[in-house]
Amino acid sequence: MNTALQSKPMPPVIKTITVPWTQAEAFKRFTEGMTLWWPTRSHSVAESGDLDVVFEPRVGGLVYEQKGEHRATWAEVLIWEPDARFVLNWHPGRAAESGGALEVRFIDNGDSCRIELTHSGWEKLGEKAREIRAGYETGWDHVLALYSN
Repeated sequence: MNTALQSKPMPPVIKTITVPWTQAEAFKRFTEGMTLWWPTRSHSVAESGDLDVVFEPRVGGLVYEQKGEHRATWAEVLIWEPDARFVLNWHPGRAAESGGALEVRFIDNGDSCRIELTHSGWEKLGEKAREIRAGYETGWDHVLALYSN
């Protein structure tokens, strides 16, 4: 693995959207309701449209996809602040050691909520870091568009 690539910081992927829901509702839809909006056919390990996405709501909890006996871990919950934010070690389809930090903040705007997603830690991915980051740059746009509809 190229250690020069590993040590050179890469900018995070940052996405912001506003949804017409309260802060509490936006947080709940994102975490408890992932199965309802996450694009599992294109953005999952199994690439299957009929699987569940489970988000265990606590520090140390897991985010994973499940279909029958198939279960693939996507992330571990590092920080859990209900309605305000969560931080994950995000690594779908990869070992936990290669995970990046995924922070999602929910900012109350009265009758709406601004969501700020920051995905960082690309250096752990070595030579494939730039390619994977580029995929997430557009991938998060697609995922957040589905979430907000």
